[in-house]
Amino acid sequence: MKGEVCNVFVEHKVVGGKLLKISVAFDIPSGEIRELKIFGDFFMYPEDALEEMEDLLVGIKPEYDTIIEKIRKVINEKDVVMIGINEEDIVHTLLRAFSIFREKYQRAF
Repeated sequence: MKGEVCNVFVEHKVVGGKLLKISVAFDIPSGEIRELKIFGDFFMYPEDALEEMEDLLVGIKPEYDTIIEKIRKVINEKDVVMIGINEEDIVHTLLRAFSIFREKYQRAF
């Protein structure tokens, strides 16, 4: 049985004015991502690439190298075009959410 979750919502206004939003549920005992939704006023083609990124990030501990590897895997496999954001914006925002989660529970994962 999985443990409790902590839901965190963060927004990041990227250079150029686009807004990136991330809603994430972290597993409290492990710190792993249990659920993830990335959205905002940016564009990504093909459209199913975003859902695939979300799926690949579920179940991991949020660490820069792991996140960027998963995102770039989808970008390369699907020849993704992002308008208004880039992969670093997603990584930065997700790591900020993880930082909020860690602060709330005052522990390292």
